[in-house]
Amino acid sequence: MSDPKQPLIGGEPPPYPSAPPPPVYNPSTYHSTAPPAYGPTTQHNTTVITAPPVVAATTLVIRPRTYLVWSIVSILWCPILGIIALLYSLQVDSEWAAGRYDEAYAASRMARILNLISLFCHVAAWVVFVIVIVSVNAA
Repeated sequence: MSDPKQPLIGGEPPPYPSAPPPPVYNPSTYHSTAPPAYGPTTQHNTTVITAPPVVAATTLVIRPRTYLVWSIVSILWCPILGIIALLYSLQVDSEWAAGRYDEAYAASRMARILNLISLFCHVAAWVVFVIVIVSVNAA
């Protein structure tokens, strides 16, 4: 290795170039001509295109529930309503994937309603069954 105190092989490195002087501020020419509000302008062989600002309003879209498991269990309680609810549950994903968000929400809502009706029918059937069994055994 070389001794750090010895000069480099090529001698001293070249000096860094001096920085350019700062630009001169002349208030009289600073705002002499305003560029057009919109459209292309040319400055220093470069085309600059200015456009109005775009303000985009974004809304958060939440994916609706499919109620798929509830629909499958609902087939055991009330088969006809359960199958229809299952079809609506499966429709939620396909409508969402196609970008039809309103239809996806409507299908989700319909699946929930049909599942609730199926559950109500199941509970009502059990209540009637219990009443009939109790009244038969009491007599």
